Amino acid sequence: MASALGVPQSTRETAGIIYRRALGDGLLPSRAVESVGTAALNAASRMDDAPRSIDEVSTVSRVEQIRVERAYRHVSRELGLEIVPIDPRSFMLNSVHIES
Repeated sequence: MASALGVPQSTRETAGIIYRRALGDGLLPSRAVESVGTAALNAASRMDDAPRSIDEVSTVSRVEQIRVERAYRHVSRELGLEIVPIDPRSFMLNSVHIES
């Protein structure tokens, strides 16, 4: 997923840390592994100021968007992730970068 989205290595590592924390805190039994992995990548992208839309991430992961949204809310709330609201301009900057 990270390769398809053009996510930098540092963001991939952050996603791995988030996923391992979710696993360690027992958040996976109630969620599909794919949903939590996708949510971790989305959270990491937002935390590293390289956000991707839920639609982009769910399309690449082949997980229904609603399942990704639910997993994202669950993981971010339960792990206490500090994720600030996204500036809409950052989506435009990322889409220009990806298309180039």
